[in-house]
Amino acid sequence: MKDKINVRRRLWMILMLLWIVSFTAACDFTAPDEAEGDAIHTWLLVRAPDTPLPVGRPITVKSRSEAPLPGISHTELYLVEFRTPDNALVFSNVLVRADAAPFAQTVFTADQVFTPTAAGHYVIKVVGYDRVGRSDESEYIGFSVE
Repeated sequence: MKDKINVRRRLWMILMLLWIVSFTAACDFTAPDEAEGDAIHTWLLVRAPDTPLPVGRPITVKSRSEAPLPGISHTELYLVEFRTPDNALVFSNVLVRADAAPFAQTVFTADQVFTPTAAGHYVIKVVGYDRVGRSDESEYIGFSVE
């Protein structure tokens, strides 16, 4: 009699363990590092000019950043690279300007003005930051100034 009770207990425990394992496997308990919906995204809303620009002409770099709440903190415009007409590297990864979002918003469109002061080839990018500290950088665009 005692053996039958032990067998039933063991079967019951095995069934419970199988149920727990199958329930756990059915539920996704492993959260991804950063879900796609929680990421910040930044992209340029301008394209590189087809022809060289004149020295001293202001350029408006328009970008857009999106992030879930608590939202966008600010965007930064970088001069990734500046080369003189003889291809000498003068600047690399220089912060040109930063613009803060005026309030806690999930979408921030920035118009950042940059004035090239010398002839050469410029490469720029924009980096958007959310209020949690995550960032995303846009693609690079390059253009010539004469």
